[in-house]
Amino acid sequence: MKRLTASQRKALMNVSVSHSVLVADQQRRFCNALRVVIASDMQWINWVTKNFPKRLTEINDSHLFAMESRARELAIEGYAFSEYQRREIIENKKMIFTDEGTLVQV
Repeated sequence: MKRLTASQRKALMNVSVSHSVLVADQQRRFCNALRVVIASDMQWINWVTKNFPKRLTEINDSHLFAMESRARELAIEGYAFSEYQRREIIENKKMIFTDEGTLVQV
């Protein structure tokens, strides 16, 4: 088995720490998912105003799950997944968006 270099280990540690912080920060996760929805859906404003409260402080777990699910659905739209795989990805609460808009599993 090949050993990791020092820079690779450092990068891996930084990713793990930033992801664990992101998991606990509900508002940040909501904003990251919202950015993906904005970039992917032309009618995003109608969907957001209909389904979510106006204040970010009022966001709860169900709002977060709905926003992340929609963002995951839009992010994988162009890929050739089976319907089962699509549902698994969309409903997987362990897959979150980073600040850069990358979908990662934590």
